[in-house]
Amino acid sequence: MKTIFANTILITFLTFANLNAQSTNVCIGTDTLSSNYPFTTYWMDGRTDMLYLASELTAGGATPGYFTGISFYVNHVDTLTMNGFNVKMTNTTDTSISSFGGGWDVVYSGTYKVLSTGWQNIYFTQLFGWNGNDNLIIEVCFNNNRWTFFSTVSSTIKQGKTYGVFNDLPTGDGCVDFLTGNPQARRPNICLFLTPITGIIKNSNILEKYSLSQNYPNPFNPETRINYSVPKAGLVTLNVYDILGRKVSELVNEYKKAGNYIVEFNAFNLSSGVYYYKLISGEFTDIKKMAVLK
Repeated sequence: MKTIFANTILITFLTFANLNAQSTNVCIGTDTLSSNYPFTTYWMDGRTDMLYLASELTAGGATPGYFTGISFYVNHVDTLTMNGFNVKMTNTTDTSISSFGGGWDVVYSGTYKVLSTGWQNIYFTQLFGWNGNDNLIIEVCFNNNRWTFFSTVSSTIKQGKTYGVFNDLPTGDGCVDFLTGNPQARRPNICLFLTPITGIIKNSNILEKYSLSQNYPNPFNPETRINYSVPKAGLVTLNVYDILGRKVSELVNEYKKAGNYIVEFNAFNLSSGVYYYKLISGEFTDIKKMAVLK
């Protein structure tokens, strides 16, 4: 189980009544041309910025909400672990890119290995909010001390939408030390995992109410995610119970600042059946039902 703090970038635009449980896959790009970016592991270090327009996101089915992960379609796989691997995102009004950007939110940081061909997922450790209007830049970078081969991905010809560089930096960091790169004609195809927000759109930086969302996916085997929000700091507990009321897992039991959170729950040790999860914070209590299906 892992608890993740959700970034509040979207809260200035959206005060939501419910973080919708139904995740949407937003896919952009249809060609099958191979691109060496962003997994440029033929070199020790790499940095890639990719721009996706709001019109493309909307055409792919995106609505205002939180991005929770991305996926690239891998044509050739090399399983070298990428260390110092970061995925960063920023909203922008730019319609083309010719340099590396800034003002990033880091949505994933750690190591990453491309395991196979086909769609390969990267699940964020911090959610990223999108207001439905801005264009989106995604940066992928890594810092290795050895090299092997490229893991190529499917891409589409889109001039001015990708900017990148790769090289060997034995004592440097590709996420930090690459200050310039080169425009790339091919932009990697991508699918983004989006959790839509339902509620009232208005200017506010205050969370107005507690909320506990339905877990997604549901039913699940063995992993699922639970979103919750607390409008003020305090002790938060989130536990899972079986149908007899016995506690089978403690997910959260700690002081939390006001904000939006997501909890990953792995039920590998539970049998198939119906379970309940209960959130308590201050005077707020809510219970929801979920199903493990093995």
